[in-house]
Amino acid sequence: MTYVTYRYINRGLFERDKTTFKLMMCLKIMIKAGNLSPADVGVLLKAGSGISDSGNKYRLFINDKQWNNIVALSNHKFNGETAFFSELQTRIGRVEKEWKAFLAENEPEIA
Repeated sequence: MTYVTYRYINRGLFERDKTTFKLMMCLKIMIKAGNLSPADVGVLLKAGSGISDSGNKYRLFINDKQWNNIVALSNHKFNGETAFFSELQTRIGRVEKEWKAFLAENEPEIA
């Protein structure tokens, strides 16, 4: 039934909206299966927007919005169990030069 609904709705969407719809369907399926919690999805969608001042020490290459997202990600316990990214803030400090180079790239995911 889920697949039939997906196909029916996906057929009627504009091309630009299809990726968003697919993400919504995937997240809902993962929540129902117990792989993600609603709080996990909240971190994905809202991230650090609720953090006002997180003490960004790396303003030269990480803007405040990015740093707030890093703080939110490092504080979140995925599926209520493990803070998977808990050491992210300290690791950025340990290899600051590499992070600067990574963030300076136009397409860092390719580098």
